[in-house]
Amino acid sequence: DNTKFFNNLAKNVDDIQKRHANQHIPQIIGAMEMYEATVKKGTPEVYYFDIAQNFWKMVVSRYAYSIGGVGTGEKFTDPYQQANSIAGTTNCETCAAYNLLKLTKMLNNYDPDNAEYMDYYERTLYNQILASQTPNVTSDMHNGTTYMLPIGPGSTRSYGGDYDSFSCCHGTGMENHVKYQEAAYAKTEDTLYVGLYLPTTLTWEEKGVKVVQETNFPSDSTKLTVSALEGKTAQEFTMKLRVPYWATKGFDVKVNGTAQNIKAETSSYVTLEGIKAGDVIEITMPW
Repeated sequence: DNTKFFNNLAKNVDDIQKRHANQHIPQIIGAMEMYEATVKKGTPEVYYFDIAQNFWKMVVSRYAYSIGGVGTGEKFTDPYQQANSIAGTTNCETCAAYNLLKLTKMLNNYDPDNAEYMDYYERTLYNQILASQTPNVTSDMHNGTTYMLPIGPGSTRSYGGDYDSFSCCHGTGMENHVKYQEAAYAKTEDTLYVGLYLPTTLTWEEKGVKVVQETNFPSDSTKLTVSALEGKTAQEFTMKLRVPYWATKGFDVKVNGTAQNIKAETSSYVTLEGIKAGDVIEITMPW
């Protein structure tokens, strides 16, 4: 444990300013691992959960830029001073975003009804992680990834080559692009949470169902098709759909072609009861 850092965060005291971002974010992931281990043991140490939750709330509200990334020159800056901390090409270290998403996923599993977690995840995944790889291939760079993702006016991205870039950001930078789907869904015993709208396939063994999500990225509509798993008895379940923070022009849902009477508030989840194999859910959320 980083005792001073952890004790302050457990008391909801901001001890983040000026710290090295990607040295400390994994420590918070470690705190969540400690909490999960004590939960499994039957003696939950809430101290560790409080550290992680308080850290996440502070970072997202006080230190994150609009793309979801953090830091200037690898370090957290002054709280609430993001605009004053934009510095050419040295903002938003890629693996800091990678680790913040890992932490966000872990926290979301404990409170999936809090749409702020997946609002942040979506914002960072789409604006920083997707943008951190180049489709260009040259003789010495195959789909290079970024170290920093610059946000300074007029700045441009640079990408690591095959044999000249061995930083942590290029290690996690390769991981990022094979796991877009990993946080798209969360579940409780009877409820499936749809947190991200991107092409995905979910297999839910306990319920005997498969859910396939189809959408062209980027798109303001998506379709979820539920089918039975072969050899399994498909069971009904509740589906909750995230209404993104940006969906201010409406959020419409149809089940098997029938419009649903839902009250969709931004940054929340809407509930569909009695979803079963054979159902098709269509969502429209204009930008």
